[in-house]
Amino acid sequence: MTTNETNDNSQSQSKAVAQIAMGERGVELRTIDELYRFAMAVTRSGFAPKGMEKPESILVAVEMGLEIGLRPMQAVQNIAVINGRPSVWGDAAIGLVRSSGLCASLNEWFEGEGDTLTAVCETQRAGSPIATRQTFSVNDAKRAGLWAKAGPWTQYPKRMLQMRARAFALRDAYPDVLKGLSFAEEAQDTPAPIDVTNSVAAAAPPRTRDELKARLAPPPEPLQDAPQDAPPADDGAHADLFEPDEFAAAAAEKVAIAERLVESVGNDALLEVMRDFGYESVEEMTLEQMRDMAGRIEAVSKPRNKKGDK
Repeated sequence: MTTNETNDNSQSQSKAVAQIAMGERGVELRTIDELYRFAMAVTRSGFAPKGMEKPESILVAVEMGLEIGLRPMQAVQNIAVINGRPSVWGDAAIGLVRSSGLCASLNEWFEGEGDTLTAVCETQRAGSPIATRQTFSVNDAKRAGLWAKAGPWTQYPKRMLQMRARAFALRDAYPDVLKGLSFAEEAQDTPAPIDVTNSVAAAAPPRTRDELKARLAPPPEPLQDAPQDAPPADDGAHADLFEPDEFAAAAAEKVAIAERLVESVGNDALLEVMRDFGYESVEEMTLEQMRDMAGRIEAVSKPRNKKGDK
């Protein structure tokens, strides 16, 4: 082996075992290679949070954290990937804001009792003439369908109210610090996006009543194979193979209900309500389910009389 080859091998080995620099505040990641090696180490250590078990996920979380001012391990512990999107935990967010040099004051407290119990977050940004104040109450949580929801809303309800008020205030006052990140406490309550690829949801909503009727109409049963020696069938020979009259009547009532609801709340709103009931199209719903849905929609959309009206 020549001297040049020996030097080349020595340089290759030194590169392969190059150590990541350490500073006073932990690791100093200078290249994407070092970042990936760090992510691999976190994954193998078992410290990776749920949802970030792959080194690629750790890499993206650390990069996101570096962009908003978090150190690598701080990012691993305080950046959460929920529904495929990064978010930051509320305690880390308030730390970032207070250390940014842009926060003149920040206070949080509770007001009221019972359904009027309200979390308040008020912050004054340096150089701003007015303070930013946001609230979130028990009534707000009930309207959003969060109050008494299984999980943190049942275990730590006041804390969740506090996090909502904080999220609104800090995102309004310090968008440049948080870089558009949502709070993980909020993201946990956001439904996962519906994958409409190759699904019923990918179909365009009906735009006319005739199209709606066509979608709701019961399809005929496939014709049975006639024996080879059977005489040719006339136009009405297979009428008994279609759905019975009762099914046709139910389908007609479904059409009528759908038309009534479209006129009442609009096609787009009707589709949203159907998804809340767990359906992507009216074809999936039974007559009883449509009656129930219609009753609930009409109950909440029915105009109420003012005091004094008879």
